[in-house]
Amino acid sequence: MIETKGCFWDGFKNVKRGVKWFLCALPALALVIFVVLWILAGSVASPDRRPLQDYHQSYFERPEEHGLVVARVDLLEGHVPGLLVKADAGSGPAKRGKLLRDQLVADGVTLPAYGEIKALLVLLHGRNGRKEDLLPVAERFCAVGFACVIPDLPAHGDSPAETVGFGTRKFEVQLPGAVADEAKALLGIPNLPEYLWGMSMGGSFAVHAAAFQQDRWKRITIVASFDRLSGVVEDSLGMFSEPFQSLAESMIELRGGVKVKVVNPVDLAGKIDSPVLVVHGDKDHLIPHSRGEALYRAFAGEKKFITIPGGNHDNVLVTEAPVYAEMAKWYLKSLGQGS
Repeated sequence: MIETKGCFWDGFKNVKRGVKWFLCALPALALVIFVVLWILAGSVASPDRRPLQDYHQSYFERPEEHGLVVARVDLLEGHVPGLLVKADAGSGPAKRGKLLRDQLVADGVTLPAYGEIKALLVLLHGRNGRKEDLLPVAERFCAVGFACVIPDLPAHGDSPAETVGFGTRKFEVQLPGAVADEAKALLGIPNLPEYLWGMSMGGSFAVHAAAFQQDRWKRITIVASFDRLSGVVEDSLGMFSEPFQSLAESMIELRGGVKVKVVNPVDLAGKIDSPVLVVHGDKDHLIPHSRGEALYRAFAGEKKFITIPGGNHDNVLVTEAPVYAEMAKWYLKSLGQGS
C-alpha cells in the first residue's frame, strides 16, 4: 500500500523549505544587483583613471625618436591639462610617420615638407582614456602637416573635474573650440584651419561641439562612437536591460554623471555642416557597428563611412587596414592636397 499522505507531506515540506530559502536569498540578490549597478554607474559617471604607461613616457623622455616636439600645456585657466604636439623638422619622421607618408605618396598625395604646419587637429580620447593615449595618433597626423592638441577630457587623466557629461555640459560643448583657440595662440599661427577627431566618448564630444559651432571645423572624423548613450547602456546590460536599465541610468545621474537619455549625438548630427568621416570596426562588441552606422546615417552633409574588417573597440586603429591613410586623405583633401 502506497503512503500517499507521507509523500505529499514530504513534498510540501520541501517546497516550503525552498520558498523559505528563496525569500531569505532575495535581500542578498537585491544587494548584489545594487552593487553591480552602482559600480557600472560609477564607471560611466567617473571612470577609474589610468596611470601613465611606459610608452607614454617615451614621448616625453625621447620625443626625437618619434619625430616630435611634445609640450605639456595647461589650457582654459588650468581646467584642462593638454598636450601640444608638432613635428620636429630636425629629427625627421619616425617609423609611424614615415609609413603614413609613404602610403600617401603612393596614393598620389602631395605632402608638405616634414615639420611644416598646415592645420590644427584637436584629438579627443575615449572613456577610460587619457590624453597621452593619443600620442601615437598625433605622431602620424603631425607627419603629414598637422599640429595636434590633445586635452584630457573631464574626469579623465589629470583633469580636475570629477565627472563627465559626454560632451553635453556647457563647458564640454565649448571645450574643443576653446582648446583650439589657445593652441593656435601658443603656436603663434592664428589663422590655421581647424579639424576635429574623436574616438568613442570623444566622438560624442566632437558631435556636440560641431553642432554648437557649425561652421568652425573644416572636417571631422568620428571613430568607434555611438548614436545614443542609452543604447550603449542597454548593450552593456544585455539580457538584463529590460528590468534594470532605468535603474542603472538613474544611478549614473545619482553618482554625478549625465542624464543618460540626453546624450544623443544622432539627434545633433543633422545640424552639422562640416564633412564627416565615420570609422567603425565590424567586430566591435562594446559599441556595435550598427550604432556607428546609425550615427553616420543621421549626418546630413558630405560624409563617408569606413568599416574596418576585424576591428574591435580596442584595435580599430591598429589592424592591417590603412585607416590612418584614409583619415589623412579625408583631411588633406580639403587642404588641396588629397588625391
